[in-house]
Amino acid sequence: LCTLSQPYVHALGRAAMTLKPCVSLGEFVPFGKEFLSDKSGGKYLLHASERDGIVAEEELYIASDGRVICSSGRQIVRGFQAQSRAVHAFRCTFSGLAQEPSSVSSARGGGPASPCLGILESDRLAVHAPSGAEFLVHAPLQAVHAWPLADGVLILVASAERSEE
Repeated sequence: LCTLSQPYVHALGRAAMTLKPCVSLGEFVPFGKEFLSDKSGGKYLLHASERDGIVAEEELYIASDGRVICSSGRQIVRGFQAQSRAVHAFRCTFSGLAQEPSSVSSARGGGPASPCLGILESDRLAVHAPSGAEFLVHAPLQAVHAWPLADGVLILVASAERSEE
């Protein structure tokens, strides 16, 4: 990582830049890949999150065998084993879900949106709530991709003729 300082006027009247020392950060290896020793490689997604007033970067890693690892700061937050190979993993929100396991009864009354983890498999979407609850939605056709909405998820499925709908 190289940085330039502010330009200054050289003694001869020409503008010049000073360089600060460079630091090589090396090749980025997702922590989930390193933790699982996933040699064949997988997919990862980095996103910002906030816990207890601290902003951090979290990583969602989908291993080649379908396992999904959620890590933050080189620590595993949660791990999941999908029934079949995971196609896509993402953060989503749903209002009315309990924030903590002890407040399951208060989940029915609506309230603030809870940050959830969505794991899309070819035949289903699994949504994992902060309370530990898991919600499954079975797709009538092969699921291809999913996008988080303000309060829910949009799923793209392939039709019987293999076109996307």
